[in-house]
This record gives sequence, C-alpha cells and structure tokens, in this order.
Amino acid sequence: MTKPIHRISVALLLLLMAICALQISANAAPAAGSAPLLSDEAGLLSAAEAASLNTTLEELSAAHGARIAVYTLKDLHGKSAALAANEINDRLAPTAENGAIVLLIAPKDRDWHISSSSNMRTRITDGRCMDALTEAFLPALRENRYADAFASYAKTTDMMLTHYEKEGTPYDPRTAFNATALGIAALLAVTIFCLVRCFLIRKMSNIAAAAAADAYLDHKSFQLTQSDDNYITSRVVRTAKAKSSSSSSSSSGGGSHGGTGGKY
Repeated sequence: MTKPIHRISVALLLLLMAICALQISANAAPAAGSAPLLSDEAGLLSAAEAASLNTTLEELSAAHGARIAVYTLKDLHGKSAALAANEINDRLAPTAENGAIVLLIAPKDRDWHISSSSNMRTRITDGRCMDALTEAFLPALRENRYADAFASYAKTTDMMLTHYEKEGTPYDPRTAFNATALGIAALLAVTIFCLVRCFLIRKMSNIAAAAAADAYLDHKSFQLTQSDDNYITSRVVRTAKAKSSSSSSSSSGGGSHGGTGGKY
C-alpha cells in the first residue's frame, strides 16, 4: 500500500518541478522590446565601429526613454524596405515610453528606410523634420561611409529629441538658428554700415550746419513761374489674396508608422 502512495508522491513532485521549470523558461523569454538596438547582419561595420555605435545608441535610448536603432540586412527576401523597417520597429517600440525609430540599410539593392512608431512620430515628424534627419546622414551613406552615416543619424536624432523635450514642439529647421552666429553677423553689419557712412561723409564737400532747412536750397537754381494741378483719371486694380491651405504628410510605411526612405 505504501509503494503506490510513494510512487504517486514522486510523480506529483516531478510534475510540480516540470511546471516550475516551464514557468521559469517563460519568464526568461525575451520581451518584445528586448530586440537589440544594433544589428549589423550585412557586416558594414568593423568590430570597433559596431561597439562604439552600440554604446551610443544605448546611451541615447536611455536618455530619451526611447529605442533608437540601426539595422543592416543582407537581403530583404522580397519585402519592401519600409515593411522590413516597420516590422523591426514593432518589436522595439512596445516597451519604450516614447516609442522607437529605426534606420534600416539593405546594401544589396542600396535601399534605406527610417521607420518611426506612433509615439516617436509626434517628436520627429514626417516632412521637414524627417527631411532634416535624412540630410544629416545621406551624404556619408552614398559614399559608403557607413560608420559616419550611422553616427550622424544618432547625433541628429538626439538633437531633435532634446529639442522636443526642452521646447515641447518638434524640431523645425526653418526656425533653427545659431545665436552666436547671429550676434557676429549683426556686429559685422553695424561695423560695415559705420565705415561706409564715415567714408561717404568725408567725400562730401558741401556739408555744413544750417539753422533751417530752407538754407540748404539754392534759390537761384530754380524758379517756378506757374503751377497747375490737373486731375485726369485713376485706375484701381484689386487682386484677391491667396489663402494658404494646410497639408499633412502621409506615412510612407503605412499604418501608424512614420518615416521616409529611398535609394542611396
């Protein structure tokens, strides 16, 4: 009688251990947002370049509560670059408070695409903001200077997110300016004006102080003998002022993703 009971106890113990093992395994499974920030499948970076870039991406991602990533793929396997980038973004964004942004490079066909999640899209907007980000890294990318291109992408993304956090509005390249450069330009303009004014004054020989404006007239040089005002006609042309119309940028990847892409 004791042997069956003992066997049942052992079986229950083994079953309990198996359940615990499965639970531990499930808890250890990577979360959706635990995908790496850098994946160089295409082998475009050296080991040192990859390590440096990965450190930068991790630091910036932690600083902004977002996922800033770079992925290179050997082959798109029939997918568009936009779809591939959006799929990666969907794995990165869920656990990041402020969403994710991914730069994807597929050197086989020289495709590139930036995908931004819905949260990130409010910080780095489509249109001028995304165009400014593209202009920062695309020249180096076209010259196959991948490390420089990725560094420029990370630096510009950091700048735009910092601007949003400080100002509460997305970065707009039209309103961006350098205060120091503006001050230097203003100082140069005033200096040039003063120099030109002094030069012209010194060249004039008829300058003299006068008590009244009438003293500046040469009364012998002109004599008006008759004065008549004849009103003939007038013509007024009115043109309607054009009204500005609002426009919005559509997602290049579809759905709630933002971004842009092309060939390099």
